[in-house]
Amino acid sequence: MEEVTKIESRLPQWARHFLKYALVGVVSATIDLMVFEIVRQILVFGSITVFLPGGAQFVVTEWFVAKTISFSIGTTVNFLICMNFVFRIRGRSLAMASWRKFLSGVAALVVSLLILWLLVDGFHFGEIQSLPILPFDGIFLANGFSICIGFFLNFVLTKYYAFGDY
Repeated sequence: MEEVTKIESRLPQWARHFLKYALVGVVSATIDLMVFEIVRQILVFGSITVFLPGGAQFVVTEWFVAKTISFSIGTTVNFLICMNFVFRIRGRSLAMASWRKFLSGVAALVVSLLILWLLVDGFHFGEIQSLPILPFDGIFLANGFSICIGFFLNFVLTKYYAFGDY
Protein backbone atom coordinates (compact mmCIF):
# COMPACT_ATOMS: atom_id res chain seq x y z
CA MET A 1 0.00 0.00 0.00
CA GLU A 2 2.90 2.31 0.72
CA GLU A 3 4.16 1.84 -2.85
CA VAL A 4 0.78 2.90 -4.22
CA THR A 5 0.88 6.03 -2.07
CA LYS A 6 4.39 6.86 -3.36
CA ILE A 7 3.32 6.43 -6.97
CA GLU A 8 0.13 8.40 -6.38
CA SER A 9 2.03 11.29 -4.80
CA ARG A 10 4.14 11.64 -7.97
CA LEU A 11 1.11 12.06 -10.21
CA PRO A 12 -0.40 15.48 -10.93
CA GLN A 13 -3.63 16.16 -9.08
CA TRP A 14 -5.81 15.84 -12.19
CA ALA A 15 -4.34 12.36 -12.85
CA ARG A 16 -5.00 11.25 -9.25
CA HIS A 17 -8.56 12.53 -9.57
CA PHE A 18 -8.97 10.78 -12.92
CA LEU A 19 -7.79 7.41 -11.58
CA LYS A 20 -10.01 7.64 -8.52
CA TYR A 21 -12.91 8.80 -10.68
CA ALA A 22 -12.34 5.81 -12.98
CA LEU A 23 -12.67 3.45 -10.00
CA VAL A 24 -15.86 5.19 -8.92
CA GLY A 25 -17.01 5.09 -12.54
CA VAL A 26 -16.76 1.30 -12.62
CA VAL A 27 -19.10 1.11 -9.61
CA SER A 28 -21.50 3.69 -11.07
CA ALA A 29 -21.47 2.08 -14.52
CA THR A 30 -22.19 -1.35 -13.05
CA ILE A 31 -25.17 0.08 -11.17
CA ASP A 32 -26.35 1.91 -14.31
CA LEU A 33 -26.13 -1.25 -16.44
CA MET A 34 -27.89 -3.43 -13.87
CA VAL A 35 -30.72 -0.98 -13.19
CA PHE A 36 -31.08 -0.31 -16.93
CA GLU A 37 -31.58 -3.99 -17.69
CA ILE A 38 -33.90 -4.60 -14.72
CA VAL A 39 -36.12 -1.64 -15.65
CA ARG A 40 -36.16 -2.70 -19.31
CA GLN A 41 -37.33 -6.17 -18.30
CA ILE A 42 -40.10 -4.67 -16.16
CA LEU A 43 -41.22 -2.11 -18.75
CA VAL A 44 -42.41 -3.98 -21.79
CA PHE A 45 -44.59 -1.32 -23.39
CA GLY A 46 -42.39 -0.85 -26.47
CA SER A 47 -43.05 2.81 -27.14
CA ILE A 48 -45.58 5.54 -26.43
CA THR A 49 -46.10 8.57 -28.66
CA VAL A 50 -46.50 11.85 -26.81
CA PHE A 51 -48.20 14.59 -28.79
CA LEU A 52 -46.81 18.05 -28.10
CA PRO A 53 -48.37 21.46 -28.81
CA GLY A 54 -48.05 22.55 -32.41
CA GLY A 55 -48.44 19.02 -33.74
CA ALA A 56 -44.98 17.82 -32.74
CA GLN A 57 -44.58 14.23 -31.56
CA PHE A 58 -42.12 12.63 -29.19
CA VAL A 59 -41.75 8.86 -29.01
CA VAL A 60 -40.91 7.54 -25.54
CA THR A 61 -39.41 4.06 -25.64
CA GLU A 62 -38.83 1.65 -22.77
CA TRP A 63 -35.06 2.08 -23.13
CA PHE A 64 -35.49 5.87 -22.86
CA VAL A 65 -37.32 5.50 -19.53
CA ALA A 66 -34.91 2.79 -18.34
CA LYS A 67 -31.87 4.94 -19.19
CA THR A 68 -33.29 7.97 -17.41
CA ILE A 69 -33.89 5.94 -14.24
CA SER A 70 -30.60 4.01 -14.34
CA PHE A 71 -28.54 7.12 -15.13
CA SER A 72 -30.15 9.03 -12.26
CA ILE A 73 -29.37 6.27 -9.77
CA GLY A 74 -25.82 5.75 -11.09
CA THR A 75 -25.12 9.50 -11.02
CA THR A 76 -26.40 9.82 -7.46
CA VAL A 77 -24.11 7.00 -6.30
CA ASN A 78 -21.26 8.60 -8.26
CA PHE A 79 -21.81 11.96 -6.55
CA LEU A 80 -21.96 10.49 -3.05
CA ILE A 81 -18.73 8.54 -3.53
CA CYS A 82 -16.96 11.40 -5.35
CA MET A 83 -17.66 13.96 -2.64
CA ASN A 84 -16.09 11.67 -0.02
CA PHE A 85 -13.40 9.80 -1.94
CA VAL A 86 -12.34 11.67 -5.07
CA PHE A 87 -12.75 15.43 -4.78
CA ARG A 88 -13.63 16.13 -1.14
CA ILE A 89 -15.73 19.19 -0.36
CA ARG A 90 -13.56 20.80 2.28
CA GLY A 91 -14.67 24.31 3.14
CA ARG A 92 -17.04 24.38 0.20
CA SER A 93 -20.78 24.50 0.00
CA LEU A 94 -22.34 21.06 -0.24
CA ALA A 95 -25.52 22.69 -1.55
CA MET A 96 -23.60 24.41 -4.37
CA ALA A 97 -21.70 21.23 -5.27
CA SER A 98 -25.00 19.30 -5.25
CA TRP A 99 -26.70 21.88 -7.48
CA ARG A 100 -23.79 21.94 -9.92
CA LYS A 101 -23.62 18.14 -10.01
CA PHE A 102 -27.36 18.05 -10.71
CA LEU A 103 -26.96 20.50 -13.63
CA SER A 104 -23.96 18.64 -15.02
CA GLY A 105 -25.89 15.39 -14.58
CA VAL A 106 -28.79 16.73 -16.65
CA ALA A 107 -26.35 17.75 -19.41
CA ALA A 108 -24.65 14.35 -19.28
CA LEU A 109 -28.05 12.57 -19.34
CA VAL A 110 -29.08 14.47 -22.47
CA VAL A 111 -25.80 13.52 -24.17
CA SER A 112 -26.16 9.91 -23.01
CA LEU A 113 -29.72 9.68 -24.34
CA LEU A 114 -28.64 11.19 -27.68
CA ILE A 115 -25.81 8.66 -27.99
CA LEU A 116 -28.15 5.82 -27.07
CA TRP A 117 -30.74 7.02 -29.58
CA LEU A 118 -28.08 7.34 -32.30
CA LEU A 119 -26.79 3.82 -31.65
CA VAL A 120 -30.19 2.14 -31.25
CA ASP A 121 -32.06 3.87 -34.09
CA GLY A 122 -29.29 5.27 -36.30
CA PHE A 123 -26.85 2.35 -36.22
CA HIS A 124 -29.61 -0.24 -35.63
CA PHE A 125 -28.22 -1.65 -32.38
CA GLY A 126 -31.86 -2.30 -31.46
CA GLU A 127 -31.98 -5.06 -34.07
CA ILE A 128 -29.13 -7.03 -32.51
CA GLN A 129 -30.49 -10.04 -30.66
CA SER A 130 -28.64 -11.81 -27.87
CA LEU A 131 -26.37 -14.66 -28.90
CA PRO A 132 -25.27 -17.70 -26.89
CA ILE A 133 -21.75 -16.23 -26.63
CA LEU A 134 -23.14 -12.76 -25.92
CA PRO A 135 -26.09 -12.86 -23.52
CA PHE A 136 -26.94 -9.17 -24.03
CA ASP A 137 -28.94 -7.58 -26.79
CA GLY A 138 -28.00 -4.55 -28.86
CA ILE A 139 -29.78 -2.02 -26.66
CA PHE A 140 -27.82 -3.20 -23.62
CA LEU A 141 -24.57 -2.94 -25.63
CA ALA A 142 -25.54 0.54 -26.86
CA ASN A 143 -26.06 1.58 -23.24
CA GLY A 144 -22.59 0.28 -22.39
CA PHE A 145 -21.11 2.33 -25.23
CA SER A 146 -23.01 5.44 -24.12
CA ILE A 147 -21.60 5.01 -20.61
CA CYS A 148 -18.04 4.67 -21.94
CA ILE A 149 -18.38 7.71 -24.19
CA GLY A 150 -20.06 9.76 -21.47
CA PHE A 151 -17.39 8.89 -18.89
CA PHE A 152 -15.01 11.63 -20.06
CA LEU A 153 -17.73 14.28 -20.23
CA ASN A 154 -18.85 13.33 -16.73
CA PHE A 155 -15.29 13.53 -15.40
CA VAL A 156 -14.72 17.01 -16.82
CA LEU A 157 -18.09 18.32 -15.62
CA THR A 158 -17.70 16.77 -12.17
CA LYS A 159 -14.11 17.88 -11.60
CA TYR A 160 -14.16 21.36 -13.07
CA TYR A 161 -17.81 22.37 -12.64
CA ALA A 162 -19.48 20.48 -9.79
CA PHE A 163 -16.44 20.31 -7.52
CA GLY A 164 -14.46 23.17 -9.07
CA ASP A 165 -13.63 26.38 -7.27
CA TYR A 166 -16.57 28.64 -6.57
